[in-house]
Amino acid sequence: VLAEYRQHPGRAQEAEWLHASVEALEKVHRWAAVLETSKAWLEEQVRNWQQEAEQRERTLTELRTWTAQLEAAKAWLEEQVRNWQQEAEQREALVADLRAKGAEREAATVRLEEQVRNWQREAEQREALVLEHRRALESLHTRIAVLEHERAKVGRTLDDLEEQAWTRIGRRLRLLSGRQAMETNTHE
Repeated sequence: VLAEYRQHPGRAQEAEWLHASVEALEKVHRWAAVLETSKAWLEEQVRNWQQEAEQRERTLTELRTWTAQLEAAKAWLEEQVRNWQQEAEQREALVADLRAKGAEREAATVRLEEQVRNWQREAEQREALVLEHRRALESLHTRIAVLEHERAKVGRTLDDLEEQAWTRIGRRLRLLSGRQAMETNTHE
């Protein structure tokens, strides 16, 4: 079509305008393709970050569930320690009473003292287990706090990336509009 315009006398100017218009449209199409590619990339990044945030939320939920279970186990163990301590105290009182009754009960007293020591050892072992669970619980609380902090950072990073992408797209569109206006003014 351009060749036909150029061959006609007096239409050379129209041919140049048509040629400039075609080039401008080609540039616009190329920019549109770049913008579509950028938009697709940005949307993929948003989906990836959202999936990461959802996975972290699931992990936090699992850790909270596990923490609740550990806290219930800790409470049960602490109750057991109290029960065993009460039992040990009761047995110690019984041992003292038997000692007061005399030598004929000495053999029974020795057996009871051994039983008390066993219960005390068992109470100490359970106390150690409770302490170990407390430490594990503290570690879980620390990990939950770290994960919640990371989740917040991921959310902020996602918001920043989206804002930066839209800012870049806006700049490119303004630049493209400015170029088109300049090219239109130049050809007129």
